[in-house]
Amino acid sequence: AAWVECDPAVRRAYARAAAALPAPTSFALPASLSRLRFAGFLGAARGLAHLDRSTLSPFLAGLVDRGTARARDKRTDDEKLLADARTAIRAALAGGAAILLPTTPQAAFTLGDEAPANQADFTGLANIAGVPALSIPFGTDERGRPVAVQLLIEPGREAGLFALARKLQES
Repeated sequence: AAWVECDPAVRRAYARAAAALPAPTSFALPASLSRLRFAGFLGAARGLAHLDRSTLSPFLAGLVDRGTARARDKRTDDEKLLADARTAIRAALAGGAAILLPTTPQAAFTLGDEAPANQADFTGLANIAGVPALSIPFGTDERGRPVAVQLLIEPGREAGLFALARKLQES
């Protein structure tokens, strides 16, 4: 959880969850979580480029345009970053290990409020690596808003993911 600044309630939930599980798996990423999420998002936006823009919201259409306009050399950099992150995450999960992360850097935001810019930084890692993940509610902040942690595991080991989640819920 040292990759981004997290709210105190999120840090407490993460520490409590880490203490309830076997030794946490650690790994290094080739870039910041926000940079990785941005690279993944632009790649996904380029994947939507074939759609008729009139069927998309103006916001999404603008993001698709931004992704497709990205210079070829930047796309190559993005693809390498994502491949390196995917390799690091999958290597950390090899042999049945699980990765514990906060689900988001902050407590849940109020419906109608704008989502914090880094809201999906942690959850993006499962998408980048193509691995199963499960978010587990794990307390509240001082205002009573929920906080959560998530577990990532190798594909095919989902039973272990559910067993770890049960262990967290019982702690």
